Amino acid sequence: MMAPWRRLPAFLLLLALYLLAPACVAATYTFNNDKIDNCKRTGKEYECTSLPLSNEYDQIVIANGVLVKVLSDVRFGYNQSLTMSGSARLTSTGNLSIADIAPANLKVTGGSFGAAGTFSVGNQVHNLKADVDAGKLMLGAGSGLQITGKLVASGEVQIGSNTTINGPVEGGTISIGSPVKIYGAVKSAGTLQIGSHAIIEGAVSGSTINADSPASIKGDVTATQRFTLGSGSTVNGSIKAPETELYSSSSTVSGNVTASKQLVMGSSTKINGDVDTGQLTLYASDALIGGNASVDYAYLNWHGRVSKKIFCKNGTRPGQCDCVKNDSGYEVNTANGPRCEAASPPPNGLHHFLITHDGSAGTCAVEYVKVSACANADCSAPYNGGATVTMAPGGATVLIDSSGVNNRAPVSSIATGKIDLGLTQGGVKPSVQCFDGKSNSCAMAFTGGANFSIGVADDKAGNTITATIRALKANDSQSACVPAFTDEKPVQYSCDYVAPNSGAAEMRLATNAGATGTFACNASSQLKTKFNEAGIATVQLAYPDAGRVALKASFETATGRSEFVMAPDHFTLTAVAPMRAGADFKVDLEARNKDGKVTPNFDRDTLLAKATETTVALDCLGAGMAGSLESVKTEFSKGKASATLNFSEAGYLDLLASQSGFLDSKLTTLGSTGGIVDGACQAEAGPFVPAYFQVELNDTNRAKTNFYYSREPIPLKLSARNAKGEVTKNYPLGHGGDDVIKFSAVRPDNGAPFDPVLGAVSGEFEARYFVAGEAPQAGPAQHGARIAQPAFTFANALTAPSQIRLRAANDATDANLRITSVYTPTGNAAAEPEQASPYIRTGRLRLGKRFGRVGTQPLEMPLTVEYWSGKSWVLNTQDSFTVMPASAFAQQPGGDGAARPTANTLANVALANGAGILKVTGDAAGWIDIAVNLGPANQQDTSCLATHPASTGAGLPWLRSPLACNGQAGTPSTDPSARATFGIFPIENRRIIHVREVFN
Repeated sequence: MMAPWRRLPAFLLLLALYLLAPACVAATYTFNNDKIDNCKRTGKEYECTSLPLSNEYDQIVIANGVLVKVLSDVRFGYNQSLTMSGSARLTSTGNLSIADIAPANLKVTGGSFGAAGTFSVGNQVHNLKADVDAGKLMLGAGSGLQITGKLVASGEVQIGSNTTINGPVEGGTISIGSPVKIYGAVKSAGTLQIGSHAIIEGAVSGSTINADSPASIKGDVTATQRFTLGSGSTVNGSIKAPETELYSSSSTVSGNVTASKQLVMGSSTKINGDVDTGQLTLYASDALIGGNASVDYAYLNWHGRVSKKIFCKNGTRPGQCDCVKNDSGYEVNTANGPRCEAASPPPNGLHHFLITHDGSAGTCAVEYVKVSACANADCSAPYNGGATVTMAPGGATVLIDSSGVNNRAPVSSIATGKIDLGLTQGGVKPSVQCFDGKSNSCAMAFTGGANFSIGVADDKAGNTITATIRALKANDSQSACVPAFTDEKPVQYSCDYVAPNSGAAEMRLATNAGATGTFACNASSQLKTKFNEAGIATVQLAYPDAGRVALKASFETATGRSEFVMAPDHFTLTAVAPMRAGADFKVDLEARNKDGKVTPNFDRDTLLAKATETTVALDCLGAGMAGSLESVKTEFSKGKASATLNFSEAGYLDLLASQSGFLDSKLTTLGSTGGIVDGACQAEAGPFVPAYFQVELNDTNRAKTNFYYSREPIPLKLSARNAKGEVTKNYPLGHGGDDVIKFSAVRPDNGAPFDPVLGAVSGEFEARYFVAGEAPQAGPAQHGARIAQPAFTFANALTAPSQIRLRAANDATDANLRITSVYTPTGNAAAEPEQASPYIRTGRLRLGKRFGRVGTQPLEMPLTVEYWSGKSWVLNTQDSFTVMPASAFAQQPGGDGAARPTANTLANVALANGAGILKVTGDAAGWIDIAVNLGPANQQDTSCLATHPASTGAGLPWLRSPLACNGQAGTPSTDPSARATFGIFPIENRRIIHVREVFN
């Protein structure tokens, strides 16, 4: 056996290794007003250099409403945990990965994530509820991810197999694995790849969309370039894509298909709807269109069919199908064969089109004309149904919206000479009229030689944009445009004010040759400009005002002009100071350029009607319910405007001003008082404060009598309301959480203070206990801090019954934030704010003494409640609600003999019409002194008896007498008491009525 001392070195070695081992203690970090290392806290927002995840088992908890910003990558390990709920938010300036967390450790039931880099989740079987916005999304790795929320990435989105998403998905490009279920819209700025067996229930959009075999899409499909649908797939919705192809076989579309260039249908594919396309190809065999098909040209292979009619956009002879190559095996105009008609005529209500032009243009340059859709002969009434037309010459497609006018319809020609302007609609030439400023001529003279074709995109005021200038001329055969010249040229630049037709702003140019110039539109500037081998030059342009302007360029005989629109860069809205909920408030707006300067030409008086019309609406809400805030429209005068709005709720919010389509452009100008930043509403407008408190009695048992005792709590129904008399359900969640509501008493007739002072109101109510704008309501016996129940106490207890009106007010010292019940609401359903006007009485409880026989017959002691009438104490016959619990009676037996009565087991005494009976039985001669404990449950009675046996207070101190034991009046503090006396009566013949002794 080894000696103990030989084991000592091994033990010491183990002890040293243990002491030298690093500490390994997991920690829970709760982001909810706690101090966290490496983090700076401002309110409910934390900014951290890194997330504290140094230990393998660390736990992160982010509370509802808390934002945690991490200025570095975030990655959770398998044994670490994350808990989020409500509107909690976690963001990273880099990558953010929760993909490896053990399923049981990921407890995200609400909130959102944000990452400037890549957000990853789902390497494990994860189930969470959160919105996500990131640079890139990596969702799922085949393990069975389930996520509920809105998912947005500026770049790539990769969705792994076996993933289920309940919510919309948006990204730069999106790749969906197999199988995947998405219950929401999918929107890609670029390509969208949909894997086999994927199920999408929502609209789908992208540039190029490829759906593998088989896939299911329940929603509309919109592709800006191309859409392909794999075999066995289904689409329940419409399809819009310039190029659309349904691969063989058995794929089905239930909806209309619009493919401006071409539609290709493989074998056994089917479209249950109408088709509108350029080139239609139905491959062998059995491709089927169940509706009509409008085409430029159609090729029907074996058994390819269009169930209804084919409309030839370029026309067809009666009874013929001139736009169809029919190899279907079915003859034209048979049951299964093609049946054709010319394209439909213009819609009813459209009388003709009017082209307004100036009669001249240069070759190889775009000339803009005005096209109007007219509803009558003289075009005094516009056609508002909208139209799409193709211009000639040039072939440009032009959209005419519900205004009936397009002021920038482009035409162009390579050939010189006079060419008649025209247009087609749906392949048909409608009625067209022209006006060149002098006559009804449609002829436009295109002059040859060098010309400038200038392209300037619409943009925002003050932004620097690129103008492309092409120096072009027709080749000798007038079949193509070629560069007119190259190298550096001195080009003369100028501009025109178009809409409005005057202004003071100057245009600033910088050419690609390093020359700069600034000039108003009544002047010009010659700048060296470098044209490349294709005859193209670029110029950087900035214009600080709003409106439609034109850039003009000339060099020798070459000239060019192009109009463009500059919308305001943004709107600013004045900060909204504290306002009353439900009352109108005014917000001032200014239209500004990129540098923050007002754009005076954004002016309703110098532009077309409604050109500056801007909508002001709710942008976001800080907290609580949205309430009611109807949007309003306003117009600007010299870049400034105002709007009057009305918000029904309490709290903070942000307002959004928006204007779209300025001067027929596709520009949208926005402005907010704050808006949503990092997923959180800034809520800069407000606070919106309740207009008043409504005070009502909340005691149905006392409604008829309408009186309370002095010092008795008065249950109230207290609610915060807007100016229209509606409850502000956001109070105090949106505003006022720190308010303390205090009560006072005023004269019931005129609301004036009592003079002299009648008494005082005690009891406050903390606004944080409000629920949806109302104080919690409870019965009169339920007294607690969370119920509004003040008490009124007479200054002099011996005061006659008096009526008071209760008034409520918060403790705010700022008049704009103070809320009282003194208010006159304007709403039709609004009631008088101060409805609680009870009578106050000084009351007391009395217990009468009684004498009785020893035995089983109980002695009936009267228990009555009285009030001071102003002259005397009288029975309060209106009190049928007071109940005296048996435990409140303190009993002290006594007597002259050895035997004394035993304390009784008493019953509760309920008063009726102010009176009740306490039944007491004596089992021996003597007495029982009885006190009624009206005080708190844990205190003894305050009666005038010498002893105070145990009892439980009834909690009715307002029924204590104001008369002290010495008979002096003062503060009510004395509990009532009385004696029940029990004796043995002699037999009848031994009773002595009178005894008199006479001594003579």
